[in-house]
Amino acid sequence: MRMMKPLALFILILCTIQPNNAEDLIEETCHRSPYYFSECVNYVKSCPPPGPKNSIEVAIRLFDIMRDKALTTSIRIVHLLAARVGTPEYQALELCATSYKEIAVADYRLIRASLPRGDHKVTYDTAINVLKKVEKCEATLREKSGGRTPTLLTKENNETTVVVVIASYIVKSFL
Repeated sequence: MRMMKPLALFILILCTIQPNNAEDLIEETCHRSPYYFSECVNYVKSCPPPGPKNSIEVAIRLFDIMRDKALTTSIRIVHLLAARVGTPEYQALELCATSYKEIAVADYRLIRASLPRGDHKVTYDTAINVLKKVEKCEATLREKSGGRTPTLLTKENNETTVVVVIASYIVKSFL
């Protein structure tokens, strides 16, 4: 029993001085994106443990966040559609709803299938298409609403853009 106390103390000290490899990996991977380093780290760390084992898993986490944001935005758009029937924004919101459903389902599935198998070009191209869909949603809303978009939707579009830009730069580093 006396031998266990020093051994436990040694293990505790060893664990506290060892660098956290997952955190190092996250920071190293997030540096591959020239923009939004702190956002990248925060997004990846916000995911539940265990930490990613490689840069591909960091990118996957970011694309998982993209899907979650797309689903949340899709729900928000459904509520906006209900409140704007018969307005000029309605058609633009329908376009956004379709885009976000595609992002959350078809684009996400393509990314999740291609990234782990090493088809980084397909993943990167899909991420760029996602960015174009989000940009088109925002532009169409501005056009149809006289230069104003629903503030919450603009915020969601911007957040989705940030996540996808970060993930796409990470994937681009694999090409």
